[in-house]
Amino acid sequence: MTLKHKVLLLIILLSGTHSIIAQINAPYTRYGLGNLLSSQFASNRAMGGISAAYASVENINITNPASYGYFYKEVYAKYYDKIRKDTTYFDQAKNREVTRTVTDSILRDTLFYVFKATSLQTGVYADFRYAQNISGTNPSGDGSLSYLNFGFPIPKFGGISIGLIPYSIVNYNILTSQTRDTLIGRENEVFRGSGRLYKFNFGIGYKHKGFSLGANAAYLFGTLENMRTNYFPDQINSFGTRETIQNHAGGLTWDAGLQYEHDIKSGLTIRFGAYGHSSINVRTISDTTRDRVIVIDESHISHLDSLSSRYNGLTSLKLPPTLGAGFVLQKGSKWMIGTDFCMATWSAFNGLLVNSPLTNSWKVKFGAQYIPSLAEAETHFLSKLTYRGGFFYGKPNLLINQNPLSEFGITFGFGIPVKQKLPRSPLASSINFAFDFGSSGSITNNLIKENYFKFTLGLNLNDNFWIFKTKYN
Repeated sequence: MTLKHKVLLLIILLSGTHSIIAQINAPYTRYGLGNLLSSQFASNRAMGGISAAYASVENINITNPASYGYFYKEVYAKYYDKIRKDTTYFDQAKNREVTRTVTDSILRDTLFYVFKATSLQTGVYADFRYAQNISGTNPSGDGSLSYLNFGFPIPKFGGISIGLIPYSIVNYNILTSQTRDTLIGRENEVFRGSGRLYKFNFGIGYKHKGFSLGANAAYLFGTLENMRTNYFPDQINSFGTRETIQNHAGGLTWDAGLQYEHDIKSGLTIRFGAYGHSSINVRTISDTTRDRVIVIDESHISHLDSLSSRYNGLTSLKLPPTLGAGFVLQKGSKWMIGTDFCMATWSAFNGLLVNSPLTNSWKVKFGAQYIPSLAEAETHFLSKLTYRGGFFYGKPNLLINQNPLSEFGITFGFGIPVKQKLPRSPLASSINFAFDFGSSGSITNNLIKENYFKFTLGLNLNDNFWIFKTKYN
C-alpha cells in the first residue's frame, strides 16, 4: 500500500466518523463522569481488553506506556565464527622454525535486524444498546472517532506516543412522574445529559534488556451538561422550571507503567506488566442557570425567562487511583494468551453531581491471539489473518439503590495484514476488527439492564520510512 493510498484510506475513515448515529440513551451515564470509554485499540479490544503486559512493535498500547519501549527493537542472531590461530615453534628434527595453524569456532551474536516502526493508528466505533427494565426496552446507538494516535521509535532507547482518545460520554434522557397532590395532578421530571471528555496524550517508554518503563502525560478536557426540568402536565397554562449545569473540565493527568520480559525457551516468552496512577485533581469550571420554561411535552421545551445564573464557579474533579496488572505468554508472532486484573477506587470520587452513587470497580480480562501461518509464501487468505478472542467480567463503579452492578462481555475479532510492496521490513500495516457483546446491570430491584453490541474498526499504518530514510551508495 503506497503512502497515497494510506492517506486516502485515512481520510475516508475519518470523514465517516460524524455520520455515525449519535442518539444513545444510556441512563447510567447520569452518574460520575458517565460511561468511561476503553483506552485500548481495536487489536486489544478483540482480546478482552488485555493490555497490562501487551507490547508490540506494530501495535500501540497506550494503557501501559512501558510498551512504547518496543517501538525500537534490535534482533540478534547467533553464529559460529571461525578463528585462526598460528603458533610458531622450533622443530629440532628439522632444525628450523615451524608454524602450525589451528582453527577454532566461537559462538557469537550478530545484529540480524532492527525493528523501528513508525505507526499511525486510528479507529472508529459503533455502540448499540438496549436498556431494559420491568416496563420494556429502549434501543439506542452511538458512534464516533475511537482513537487517533502516532507512535515513533527512538533508536537505542524506545519510543514515544502522541494521540487523542475519547475518555467518557454522557448521554441520557429520563422521564419520571409522580402525583403528590390530586388537585395539582402529575409532577414530571425530565433528566437530560450530554457531553464528552477527551484526552490528548503524550507518552514515552524506555527498554533495557528485559525491562521497560514508561509514562503518559495527558490533558483531560471537554464539557458535560446535566439538565433537570420540572413541570405539571395536567395543569393548563402552567410554567415549569429548568436547571442546567455545565461543567468544563481542563487539567493534566498522568499514569505510569512497567513491564518485564523473560525468555522461557527458544521462541517462548512470558511478559509481566503493571500500570496505574494515584489520585488526580482536574480543574473544572461550572456554569449553573435556572430558567422558567413552557413545556408542551418532554421533547418540546421553550425558554421563557431566566430566574438565576452563576458562571465560572471554580471546582475540581478528583479522579480515583487506578491499578492494573497482568501477564502474557507468547510464541513469537504465532500465538499469545494473557490475562489482566484492574481496579479503581471510585468510592472516593468527587463527582460533578451531588450524591453520585459510585463504588470501587474491578475487572478481570482474558484474551488470546493466533496466526495460522507466518510463511511469506502462504497463499491462503484465511491462513494469514490474525484471529483474536477473549472475555471479561467485573463490577463497574455504579451503586444504584445500594445495589452493586455487574458486567460481562465476550469479545472477538481479526486483523487483515496489508504488506508493503517494497521489501522494506517484515512489518505490515493492518486493518483490525473488534466485536464486543456484553451486558451490565439487572432488571431486579427496579434497576435497568443494558445489553450492548460494540464494533470497532481500526486502521494500523506502519512504515519504517516515515522517519528513517533509505541511503543509497
